[in-house]
Amino acid sequence: MDLGDIPGNAFQYTYSGLTGKPATWLILIILSQLCYIPLIGFVIVMILAGVRGDTLMAQLPLIAAGLAVMFLLILLLSSFYEGFMVHVMNKDPELPAFPDPWLLFGSGIRYTVIYFLYFLIPMLLVLATIAAAVLPLVNGPSTNTTATQMEMMLTMLGGFALAFLSAVILSLFWIIGIVRFARTGSVSEAFNFSGILSTIGRIGWGFYIMALLILAILLIVFNVVVFVIQTILGIIPLIGVVFTLIMLLIQVILGPFIAIFIHRYFSILYDCAEPA
Repeated sequence: MDLGDIPGNAFQYTYSGLTGKPATWLILIILSQLCYIPLIGFVIVMILAGVRGDTLMAQLPLIAAGLAVMFLLILLLSSFYEGFMVHVMNKDPELPAFPDPWLLFGSGIRYTVIYFLYFLIPMLLVLATIAAAVLPLVNGPSTNTTATQMEMMLTMLGGFALAFLSAVILSLFWIIGIVRFARTGSVSEAFNFSGILSTIGRIGWGFYIMALLILAILLIVFNVVVFVIQTILGIIPLIGVVFTLIMLLIQVILGPFIAIFIHRYFSILYDCAEPA
């Protein structure tokens, strides 16, 4: 398969699947928004609890508990949506029908666990970078000098660059690993690095990286276009607010389309591997 065929095939699969099954599209839109319910609930609870800037330290245990519950609920509710994406990466030529909700939930939980384990190092690097940059400022005003600020900026720049680089490298393995999980149902296959390297080798490292660059460019172009349109329409008095809300609604509607396109792209790329 040529590089240009992969996005075309992924788009055709997504377009025909969702337009042919509008009920599935609607359900996916709803599932994609469930993760915002815990966030809204957390904000409401914090407001009712009277959390303010001057009471943050005194109410830190409440905030920490609220955040923990919020993230747990987000993980659980988003599992149904992620679980459907697991089934998209199967070899079936058509968009799958909705399986049993508990099957979706189980697939989604395992998908999230795999993602978390793969990208734990970049996440820890980001947290360590923020801590290393902020802690000197906590020591007192005497450390808040120009030299300290410059050191903080360099620390953050270096830390974030390292986190980004590690995330890019790990994503090369994660993409093939997550398809292996979807095809076999085994979490261990997502971390079968010898098998992953063998698959990438049979695809061809150059072909594999170029295909992912094409996907990245397509996503960047889409987001830039959306951002530009939102910015231009947003500056129009009164009408701009309406247009901005319409654009946000369009993004919500297109969310499942883009997610399915990406995961099907991964699946097609995986199948580009030459037979062993």
